[in-house]
Amino acid sequence: MNDISYTSMALSYSLILLFALFLYLRRINLTLPIILSSLQGIVQLTAAGFVVLWLFKVDHVWAVSGILFIMCGAATFLTARRWKKYKRMGVLIALVIYLVPPSILIILCLFKVIAWKAQYIIPIGGILIGQVMNNCSFFIERVTFEIEQSKSLIEANLSLGISAKEVIIPLTNRAIKICSMPMVDTLKTLGIIYLPGAMAGLVMAGVNPLVAVKYQLVIIFMLTFAFGFSSISLALGIHKVLFNSKHQLVI
Repeated sequence: MNDISYTSMALSYSLILLFALFLYLRRINLTLPIILSSLQGIVQLTAAGFVVLWLFKVDHVWAVSGILFIMCGAATFLTARRWKKYKRMGVLIALVIYLVPPSILIILCLFKVIAWKAQYIIPIGGILIGQVMNNCSFFIERVTFEIEQSKSLIEANLSLGISAKEVIIPLTNRAIKICSMPMVDTLKTLGIIYLPGAMAGLVMAGVNPLVAVKYQLVIIFMLTFAFGFSSISLALGIHKVLFNSKHQLVI
């Protein structure tokens, strides 16, 4: 596969600048965040490239596990800081992020889909952690929105002696349903409209398309499971964060 020149990279970056210009002309206050975030991403991804290159050379089980641990920690920090007004939300997010991606990676290794090596664990682990991190944000955002919309009804049910855990079940179920729609749409359009990045990348690298399909399907399966596992984990524990010991809302 041919390398990409720095000139081509710079020209490609102009697409982000065009988007930033559009935001500026529309007076949407996101121009600077978009540019700064993109530059931050370039630096981080370049640094990650050097780290992965080093890991490929070392390829020790503890080194790979350590990097995965750090990645989970960074995802936890970035997600939890949005919800720092809730005392125990960070703990719940940490439990989900440190539980779900490593569990799925271990399952994939046990099924002999992948080996615990840097070339598999780091990229696939990154995909999983990103999926779980985004799902945590979307799910919590949706649940808190649902609670704010149904505050009077929730408080009325609580006054009748219904527990916080029971009261919040319909709201968490609705949040799971709404958050799952993009995943369902992705599965429906797979191969017809949506050609996922992993498959495209493998095909571009010269891998047999049918082999690329197998790898992509495994990734889709694990992402779907990661969404479900993380959603259920959040649904089971979020009432302990949004309600106090007296079953009173803290929102």
